[in-house]
Amino acid sequence: MTSSSGRHASYGAQKSAAAVPTTTAAAAAASAVRSAFSAYVDVSERTIFHLGSRLRGMKLNRFQKLFLAAALVVSPLLAHLLLPFWLLLLAMPYLLAWYLYLAYAQLKNPKRRRFLGILWPYLPIDPVRIFQVNYAFWDFVDQYATGPPREVAFKLYQDMWRQKRLRGGPKISLNVDYGGKNGTRLDIYGTDVNRPNHVAYLSEKENRRPVVIFFYGGGWTSGDKSLYSPISKTLAARGYVTVIPDYSLWPRGTPEDMLHDVRKVIEWTHAHVRAYGGDPANINLIAHSAGAHLCVLVMIRNAMRLSEACLNSRLASLSPDRIDPLCEAEVAASEDVLHKVHGMIMISGPFDIADHLEFESLRGVEEISCMARLFGHNEHSFAEASPTRLLQQCRRYIEAGEFARHLPHNWLLLHGHRDQVVPFSSSLKLFEALDKSGIDHIVLKTYEEPDHAKLIFDLMLPEREHSSDFDVELCDFFARCRKVARYKRWLSASRKAREAGAVFGAAGGLDAAAMDDDAAGTAAAGSLAHPSFKEFEESLEEQAASAAADPAGSYGREKRLMR
Repeated sequence: MTSSSGRHASYGAQKSAAAVPTTTAAAAAASAVRSAFSAYVDVSERTIFHLGSRLRGMKLNRFQKLFLAAALVVSPLLAHLLLPFWLLLLAMPYLLAWYLYLAYAQLKNPKRRRFLGILWPYLPIDPVRIFQVNYAFWDFVDQYATGPPREVAFKLYQDMWRQKRLRGGPKISLNVDYGGKNGTRLDIYGTDVNRPNHVAYLSEKENRRPVVIFFYGGGWTSGDKSLYSPISKTLAARGYVTVIPDYSLWPRGTPEDMLHDVRKVIEWTHAHVRAYGGDPANINLIAHSAGAHLCVLVMIRNAMRLSEACLNSRLASLSPDRIDPLCEAEVAASEDVLHKVHGMIMISGPFDIADHLEFESLRGVEEISCMARLFGHNEHSFAEASPTRLLQQCRRYIEAGEFARHLPHNWLLLHGHRDQVVPFSSSLKLFEALDKSGIDHIVLKTYEEPDHAKLIFDLMLPEREHSSDFDVELCDFFARCRKVARYKRWLSASRKAREAGAVFGAAGGLDAAAMDDDAAGTAAAGSLAHPSFKEFEESLEEQAASAAADPAGSYGREKRLMR
């Protein structure tokens, strides 16, 4: 058994052995400093001696000698006075990074430690992390200093000035309560119904305008609806009623608060947009970055809920104790508003939280970003908040044919190929997942030049030089949506006609009474038993020359990757 004195002796030996490397390292460091200082002194002495020998051979006047003497006296003092400046210059990257961390990375940060009863802030000291944070910050400053925000600010000021003096024209309502949490409001901008050169499609039955709801980005932490009012002017010029809401932001709002606000905005718009000349059957969502993530997440969760209810009702229909079990689920699905959204235009959204966290880690900004803290710091919560991951869990609903019918049928995904904030792979993976879910009409378009925010700036300022064709792409997308809707109505009418035993004429046309107004003019396409959309479109062009103005192509079950 080891004695107490033996244990103390061994501990002392270990302590002495551990102290030897430390002492040796300190001595080596001190020796290196002394060697460097002696080399500096030696170089300085040789420089001064060389300068003195040169000066002795020169003929200087009194003024030059006075200037040289003053320089020799002031130079050492100036070097000492500038030393704090040089030290501050070297410390500036750390000070900037620490300021950003103090401002954005302390709330709910698990890396903060408590010492002496005080919760101390977490500040990084790794030079690589400091460099990454500084690079991200100055890149952000460069984009906003050299980009279009100055023009956007001037246009925003003009719009605010004009709104105060508006007489007639579009109907505008600001700060409308839509039932959101944390006191959120929305702005709604009507269109000038007498505008002669609008390009938007009007509902033929009620002469109502299509509606666009715009959800801004901002990393789930920042943004304000008033900053995006120029978008309403761009869309109003094309005949769209525009709704721009605020939604709950972190840290005041939770993810569930944000999703609740998105749902409430859509429901409020569907219930009240008629008063502003909008068509509730033609509501489209345009969302950017974090707003795009929230919109897609709301739609997928809603489709999962409705699909689960309908599948459970199917299973319950086998029970003799239930009478008409499908009725309740089908009625709930028919009354749901979200899946009736006409179009989804999603721009540069982070649709996979785990993948985006890895991308942020490569940039060195994952600790400043609120994303990991907002969504729970664990893989399960990340998967529940990731639309791409949720779509992979919906195989049962997709195979049962329930999932796609509870989602919006028209999707346009836009992403800059050189986006440094959200990688292009985010939209590509969502495109592939939606493709497998059975969506009717989905298009992914990538731009080579635009960065993360340029598409939104181009929508604010479409007349800018070097702007992208985003507004043109919107018009083309909505034109394709109308064609797809017309094709689907025609297929539905033909199916109903066949089920009712409708008689086909000699030319193979369908009974026009079995079709609605849009499909009645396309009876000649009835000769095709199962026509593709391309064949249907060709028959339209043969029947009406006006259809030739729309973009040609197969959009009936369209999955496109555009570059």
